Amino acid sequence: MLLHLGTSVACSDGALGELADLVIHPDTRRVTHLVVAPHHRRDQARLVPFELVTPGSASKEIHLDSTTAQAHALPEAQQYAYVRIDEGPLPADDPGAVGIADVINVPMDDYGSTFAAAPISYDDHISVIYDRIPRGEVEERHASQVVGSDGERIGRLDGLVVDEQGTITQLVLERGHLWGRRRVTIPADAVAQFDMDGVTLAISKSQVSKILPVS
Repeated sequence: MLLHLGTSVACSDGALGELADLVIHPDTRRVTHLVVAPHHRRDQARLVPFELVTPGSASKEIHLDSTTAQAHALPEAQQYAYVRIDEGPLPADDPGAVGIADVINVPMDDYGSTFAAAPISYDDHISVIYDRIPRGEVEERHASQVVGSDGERIGRLDGLVVDEQGTITQLVLERGHLWGRRRVTIPADAVAQFDMDGVTLAISKSQVSKILPVS
């Protein structure tokens, strides 16, 4: 089964959104959840257990064994927090973990000098939008960088091929830019590790270059 990032996701009674991200258990090399969001509405993303994916879903659309109402009742993936710079959004004893995160504002302590105005009080907090995922797991997106064993950037993640249990069998890598863009399939045993928002291969960039493109 190909889990191509950006693929449409549908429930038994209608469309749910598109596959935005994949949540992976790095030790078992298994996809545990899909992050599904309506187009351009990441704030409405849901954390969908892989068990809801209908076996044999076509690559052009992923089908869930769920109604849209049931899917909308699943946990929201995206969260917001206003936290101290030296603290994370979640306390250490929280059973969840922070997935892909974006800082949306940073304190400015030079405001007064920049605009020739009286300095304002320094705010030691930041606003963070992040995905809440199970602890011990990692999240990958279409922009996730893939690097070789030599540390060279190779491309970005385009999707994963998994079996019916969600175990990863192949990684689909997108290489090149614009007209020279192509996809390459990498066997799962050539992956050294899955990190948060990134993948490291056990083979070098030159070795990847010898693999024939998928398309």
